[in-house]
Amino acid sequence: MFSKIFIERPRFAIVIALVMTIAGVISLFSLPIALYPQITTPEINISASYTGASAEVVANSIGIPIEQEVNGVEDMIYMSSTSQDGSYVLMVYFNVGTDKDIALVNVQNRLKQVEPLLPEDVKRLGVTATNKVAAEDNYVRDSRTGMKASYIPDLKVWNIPEG
Repeated sequence: MFSKIFIERPRFAIVIALVMTIAGVISLFSLPIALYPQITTPEINISASYTGASAEVVANSIGIPIEQEVNGVEDMIYMSSTSQDGSYVLMVYFNVGTDKDIALVNVQNRLKQVEPLLPEDVKRLGVTATNKVAAEDNYVRDSRTGMKASYIPDLKVWNIPEG
């Protein structure tokens, strides 16, 4: 019975479909970023420099101790490393939903424990652990400001005074 109205009036059916589509598109762009679900795994990047060392020396003197210490950090899924002449990078991936700030602190604590085992040049230059910016931050924009989502934490740091 209800479908008879749309069968007899196809233009009316098209208008209703267009109105629903337009309403969906408008609501898609007005949805706040805070309501998007977290769908990427948090990632912590660890990097170290060892000036003048070959990739093999970097892997053996930096990579092995750091990987042995970081392996098993809470909520870690897997890790992947790259050793090149003079530099080392370790990417540590965590379960979806893991607080990336807590994960970063846990990784930094592990790095402090392994620091005495590293060569002096590496200690002097430092081993850094940072949160990697998720890929979706490059194209998701805040509907209120129109800014890239990756700029919003920077804006908070620059514009909100410490209390």
